Amino acid sequence: MKTPTISCVILFLGLLFAAGCSYMDVTPIGDADRVLTGKVTYVPAGPVPAGAILSVRVVDNSNITSGPVQLGQQRIAIAGEPPFEFRAEYRADDNLLRRGVNVEAKILVNGKLRYANLTGHVVTLARATGSQEIMLLPTAP
Repeated sequence: MKTPTISCVILFLGLLFAAGCSYMDVTPIGDADRVLTGKVTYVPAGPVPAGAILSVRVVDNSNITSGPVQLGQQRIAIAGEPPFEFRAEYRADDNLLRRGVNVEAKILVNGKLRYANLTGHVVTLARATGSQEIMLLPTAP
């Protein structure tokens, strides 16, 4: 008579432990429409002439076969001294941001590339809401 009771208790405990080992994500899903804000500066810092363009792109580089996919971009005319503020709207779900998206920033003067972020700037789900600071370096003339 005790054997079925012990078997039931062991079975119940086994099921309880098995259920406790599973992963359950209870974080709410974020809105896929997002905004990336921040400041761009460059070294050596100096004024840029009127008519210079700051371009900030949010890019998904995770798919090797199809190449980079642009998720959002902002292009603004700038002049004067850095830092230059930007606000780029883009679309990325939480799963994509867990892997990370790249931010490409560059300054064009008279249509020629003068400054770019030569090192990667990655935005992840944890960093998606904060203000970004991107440092650009001069490109070869």
